[in-house]
Amino acid sequence: MSQLLTRLMHGVHPTEPSKEDLFRILTKLLTSLSFNNAEREIIKTAFDISFEGHRFAPRRASGEIYFMHIMRQVAHTADLMYTHGVRSVKLLIMELLHDTVEDAEKGGSTRFIAKSQIHLLLGDETAYAVMCMTKKKDIESRSEFLLRIIACDVWEVLVAKPADCDDNIVTLSAVALEKQPGKVREVFEFYPRIEEKTIHLITITGDKGELEHPERWISMVKALHRTLRKNAHKEQLRLEALGIKVV
Repeated sequence: MSQLLTRLMHGVHPTEPSKEDLFRILTKLLTSLSFNNAEREIIKTAFDISFEGHRFAPRRASGEIYFMHIMRQVAHTADLMYTHGVRSVKLLIMELLHDTVEDAEKGGSTRFIAKSQIHLLLGDETAYAVMCMTKKKDIESRSEFLLRIIACDVWEVLVAKPADCDDNIVTLSAVALEKQPGKVREVFEFYPRIEEKTIHLITITGDKGELEHPERWISMVKALHRTLRKNAHKEQLRLEALGIKVV
């Protein structure tokens, strides 16, 4: 893994990577996972949609461009897939696109245009999964959104969500202090159910013969959630040292 990729995963970068820098990193990730040309083109299409959709979005609280958050998730998941000997085009696409529709207006577009673009270029199945990960603004509370994630029947969505959460937890100190306890609390309240449901769906999919090496995927899911819990516990201790109760 390159030094730049390592820095991306941990939110530290000496300069702001360009789209070309990030695209080169993505290409190296796809090569290391032995994706074929057709698979790589699909993932690169998702990369392009996501990057362009966030190009003009406000920066994150940490000051970095928003796409860094997305790229770190992809890098971390690619590393986990490599370690566990599995690979999934759909999972990486979910991680690349999970905020694209929700954040379309921040990037100067509309939710309809973003969703239509995903439908047109990547198909109905991908669009459905992306919408599963898209919070319904103004009509859905945070708890309702997470419960809908738990109810989702697409296992890749349930793997992508904790990867998203983990990067948010790792960069939590940049968020407004009053919002931080709730973000940590979510990990302990909702994510054990997400892990349980993910393992259930992977087991069923494997039993149907629709997924190779389900036992490896389950091992990867457990590793992802262990990291998430560890990072959430670290943030809990930091907040409690400030006199802020989390749970």
